[in-house]
Amino acid sequence: MIITKYFNAESNWEHYSSGSFKVGTLSEYRGYEHTQLARMTDRGEGTVSKQFGSGVGHVPYATVGPVTLTNFNFSAPGGIVVENSFNEHVFCASVGTYKKEHHELMRFGGVDREGQAYVGNEDLDAFAEIDFDRFLMALRAWCRQSGRMTTRTIASQYVFSKPVTYGENRNTYYDLEKIALANAPFGDEELKRAIFSKPIEFLAEAEIRVVVSTKFPDLPDRDAAPLFPSSAKLRDSILHLGTLEG
Repeated sequence: MIITKYFNAESNWEHYSSGSFKVGTLSEYRGYEHTQLARMTDRGEGTVSKQFGSGVGHVPYATVGPVTLTNFNFSAPGGIVVENSFNEHVFCASVGTYKKEHHELMRFGGVDREGQAYVGNEDLDAFAEIDFDRFLMALRAWCRQSGRMTTRTIASQYVFSKPVTYGENRNTYYDLEKIALANAPFGDEELKRAIFSKPIEFLAEAEIRVVVSTKFPDLPDRDAAPLFPSSAKLRDSILHLGTLEG
C-alpha cells in the first residue's frame, strides 16, 4: 500500500530527505488545534466522553469522578457528561498514491468527491509518497533499536495502524439509570475510537494513522514529547519527494 504525507517544504524538506519523521502526540495536536482560529479544526482530537441522560433529569445520589451528586436536578441538552482525553504518539498521512488534485484540495480547500466542504492548509506545499509496509517495518525496527521495545513486546501491539473513520460519534450514550458507569475507567475501545475517529468535515483527508503506543514500558504517557525516528530504512520507505508546483 502507498500513503502520501503532505508537509511544508521550507521547514521539513531536509528532514524527509534524510529519512527523519516526526511522530507527534494527540496532546500536542489538541493544543495546536485550539490555536488555529482561521482553519478548520478538530478541537476534540483524541477525546471521548460518556453521556448519561439528556434534557431534564434528577439524580438521587451518584459519584461522578471527584463530585458527589445528591438530589441533583439538571436541565441540559447533553445530560451529565464525563470526558477523557487520551495521549498517544501518532503519525498521520493520506491513503493512496500521490494525486495533484488531492494535494490541491489539501492545500487550498474545496469540495471533495462526496460533496463535503473542506478547508485546506496553504502551508502544505510538498509531499512524500511512502511505501506503507516498508515504513511500518522501519518504524518498528527503530523502536526496537532505540530501546523503546523490550524482547517481551510484540511489535504489532506496540506500533499499529488503522484508517480513520469519519463521522463516527466519539460519545457513548447511556440511560441516566446507568450513572454508576461514570466512574468506570475508559478502556481500549474508547482509546481506539479517540485515535481513529474524526468529524465528517475531515473526510477529504482519507487519513491513516500509525500509533507508537504510550501504553507500553519505557514511554512517558500523558505529557509525552514527540518522537523523531530517523534511519536509512525509513528514508528507503519514501518513494518520491516533490512539491505541488513540480
